[in-house]
Parts: sequence; C-alpha cells; structure tokens
Amino acid sequence: MLSDRQLQILALIIQRYTMDHAPIGSKRLMEEGVNASSATIRNDMSFLEEYGLLQKNHTSSGRIPSLQGFRYYVDHLLEVDVLSNEQLSMIHNSLQEQFSEICELVQRSARILSDLTNYAAVVFSLDFRSQTLIDFWIMMLNAHQALVVIITDSGPVENNVITLPYGVFRDDLDVLTEVIHERLLGESMISVYGKLRTEFPMILQRYFADPQRMIYLLEILWKDAFAEDVYVSGCMNLLDYDFIHTPLEFKHLYSFFGDLKQVARLVKETKKNIDGLGIRIGEELGNELFANMSLLTLNYDVEEHGSGVLAILGPANMHYNKILGLLYAFKEELSSRLTEYYRYLDSAQ
Repeated sequence: MLSDRQLQILALIIQRYTMDHAPIGSKRLMEEGVNASSATIRNDMSFLEEYGLLQKNHTSSGRIPSLQGFRYYVDHLLEVDVLSNEQLSMIHNSLQEQFSEICELVQRSARILSDLTNYAAVVFSLDFRSQTLIDFWIMMLNAHQALVVIITDSGPVENNVITLPYGVFRDDLDVLTEVIHERLLGESMISVYGKLRTEFPMILQRYFADPQRMIYLLEILWKDAFAEDVYVSGCMNLLDYDFIHTPLEFKHLYSFFGDLKQVARLVKETKKNIDGLGIRIGEELGNELFANMSLLTLNYDVEEHGSGVLAILGPANMHYNKILGLLYAFKEELSSRLTEYYRYLDSAQ
C-alpha cells in the first residue's frame, strides 16, 4: 500500500510529465511541494519503481511514469480539470453552426474534438434502436433508381437514392411501401430490424410472385439505416507522437481507421463506469499498434432520444485531467444542442 507521500510523488510526476514530457527528479519534486529530503524522495521513487508505477529514464537520474503508473493514476488519483469560462464559450460557439441532419452535427463534433485535443476523435451518433419508425417512403425516380426516406420520432434516419434490382417496377414499390406502413409503422427500430429478418421473407411471399427480388431490395433499403453512424477525425494527429516509427506502422494505422467496423469495435469494447466513462491504456487495447496509447470514451445522453459515445485516442502520456475536462464539457454542450434540435422537431410536428 502506498503512503500519502508516495501517492503525492506519483501524482506530481505524472502531472508534470504529461505537460513537459521530461523525467522528474527529487529536486523538482521538492520545488513542487513534497515535504521531505532529497534522499527520502529518491527512496520513495525507488519504491514506486519496484512497484511498477515508475521507470528510470536512461538519459537522466529522474523517473517517468510507466503504463501501469498511468493506470493507477486514472483509477485512484485523477482529478478532472474545470474549464475556464473562455474554454466553455469556445466549445459552445463551435457547435452553434446550423445543421439540417444529426449526422452533420455528429461529424462536426468529431472534427472539433480532434482539433481541441490534437488527438484522434471518434463520435457515435445516437443509438437509434429505441427510436420509433413513424414514416417510410420509396419513390421511383426513373427505371433504375428510387428515393428512400426513413423517418423515426427523432427525425430522418435515411434519405438515399438507391439502384433498383432488375425487374422491380413502380407497382412493386407501392405495394412494398403499403406493407411496411401496415406492419412496421409505430414499431421501435430494433423491432423493425428483427421483423425484417424473420417475418418479412414469409410476408412478402403473399404479395409478390418473386419474393426473393423484394427481399434483396429490403436489404438494400435498410442496410445503411441499421449501420452505426461512426465518425472519425484527426487520425493523422497521431503521427505527431513518437509511437509511429516505420512506414509499415503508418500503413497499419491508416488501414485501421479506414475500417469503421474495427474503430467501432475498439470503442464499444471499452468498459465504462456508472458515469459512462471508460479508459483503456496500452495492452488493454488489445492491439500492438496502440501499445503506447490510451483510449478515453464517454457516453452522452439526450433524454428520450437515446445515447451516443465520444472517444479520444492519443498517447498514454496524455494530460488526462485536461482531456477529460474537455470531454465532459463537450458532452454537456452536445447533449444540450441535440436537445434543442429535438425540441424544435417536436414543436414542428
């Protein structure tokens, strides 16, 4: 068990190292307020090193945190920074630009977060599964294309032009729209998803001579609507840090962020506490590419409309106090902005 002084030394070394990225010695710790002799502080640092929380820097007599030290710090010693009014105003103003669909705001949020932190940012849109399907249209544009509009009680989910399978005609689309209106409107989106996969193949046999063609059309129609909206920004920021050393590592990093399913899996596998916060460091991320990185994830909520996720991927020696302060402030602002949007939608109905 660590003494109060050892905890103070560990916290100070991590806080200074995340700001200066330089080894910390006993003299510096005395200047920072550790009330002990230089020899006593060196003994405490040696103990913390044996405990696995610190490690020696080869170019000086000072110590730097280990990945295990960062883990201990975020679990036991972390205090989130309170942002200044100026910083809060900057975040507020960054989200005030008008948007026509939620995906625009979420995509912009990823870009703003990466700019604020200089790390990679990932933002998930609101989980649509609890939303209710309130309207569905599919309208023929020409012999080969149709416009699909899917609307839930939280607004448009999908608004796409699709290419029609060969042999699908206007009358087929009218019948399909009627069947969906009759059987799916008013259902939750998770229920819609289940029924499209289980009940609808049988239902369509009653209405179409070639139901397989319409089943294939349904897969096209709903594929994007049921895909998770995940937006990534700033992955190239990670090149500014010293954990990408070779062109091959860069290639792997670029490939990883090009696969949104991999990105989503990395974020979703992070366990969160009761406040919706999750932190994984180094090998906890399960990928050698991120051996010296940390992933911070935080849920944001919009009452009665679901929840989403904010995530930051950066170096393990990031300034956790500052980054979490930004994340919490951004969460509140984004939730507030989305609440305003839904209030507007509700008043317009």
